[in-house]
Amino acid sequence: MKSFWWLALVATVLACGGTATFTPTPVHQPSPSPTIAASQATAQRTPSPTLESLLETATPKLPLNNNATVQAPEGPVVRIRGADFPVELALTSDEQILGLSGRPVLAADTGMLFVYEGQSKYSFWMPDMRFPLDIVWIGSDCTVADVTLNALPPEPGQANQDLPLYFPKSPVQYVLEINAGEAEEKGIKEGVGVKFLAELAGKYGC
Repeated sequence: MKSFWWLALVATVLACGGTATFTPTPVHQPSPSPTIAASQATAQRTPSPTLESLLETATPKLPLNNNATVQAPEGPVVRIRGADFPVELALTSDEQILGLSGRPVLAADTGMLFVYEGQSKYSFWMPDMRFPLDIVWIGSDCTVADVTLNALPPEPGQANQDLPLYFPKSPVQYVLEINAGEAEEKGIKEGVGVKFLAELAGKYGC
């Protein structure tokens, strides 16, 4: 996998002893992000007023090429049932609010991993998404707690408040977003074990 500078930056901070802090969105704040994670109690159907500003101010990310040559993983990797997913990390509140929104594409067999301090029934939704996702909900015991298949991007003209919210059926601590269809293709289902590899090895509990 091609290593991006922002992944290297996250890994460097962690390697130097930095501690990421993850705080679920408080109840009084607006609704969850495009793939956000806000606890079930905080799930609301009003659009986040900070989403557009985050999209405008976020560090530009290179488009991912589905035809890119696959190389040995250099950055964070999540392994599920023998399938390795190089991932981008969403550790901070802003990263989790932004998620994958606004991206034109996600490379095959890669994903975004959301990491939280504790377990909860975090809620996700899909405003400003441009492609469908499978959402893999992972418990603190490092097993798959639930899988949401084919979460769809908004229809043209669909208001944010009309978008569905997605929840796991039991509390989780990690959430992995991958391209729709890959969970079934790779046999990812409830009860399957999860392991963090490469730059994630020994971090965050899995």
